[in-house]
Amino acid sequence: MVGDLIGRALPFGHGYWVPLVAVLILRPGFSHTYGRAAARLGGTVFGLIISGTIVQLAHPGPLASGTLSVICGGLILLFMYTGYAPVQAAGSAYTVFALPVAGVGLDQSLPEARRTACCTAPDPSSSPPWRNSPPPWNAPRPP
Repeated sequence: MVGDLIGRALPFGHGYWVPLVAVLILRPGFSHTYGRAAARLGGTVFGLIISGTIVQLAHPGPLASGTLSVICGGLILLFMYTGYAPVQAAGSAYTVFALPVAGVGLDQSLPEARRTACCTAPDPSSSPPWRNSPPPWNAPRPP
């Protein structure tokens, strides 16, 4: 509920991303949730910095951007079982490289990158209290 209110208050539009991200990162324990949120935020920022630097320095055209986007899609599949941060970094880079293919200019893609980073920020207050309790299959059984 807090995430939905934050999403509606932000001027970026697509406010539903905030509670959706909260649902994606929630885990049974606070430390797991916090670690996953930090990995998601760090991966997003890292991917945006790397891909933004490549776009600023190389100015790739639609064909080169499409190629880089496909490479990032392959990196998502490659990193799928290694960790959350590398997948998020590759996904952010994929988004940045896919925008020029769709005809979106750099002046429009940088605000989109800022919106992605802001909507990915963790919201610890959105974690319901029952998420911090152990799941029933791990609960101690009475003798």
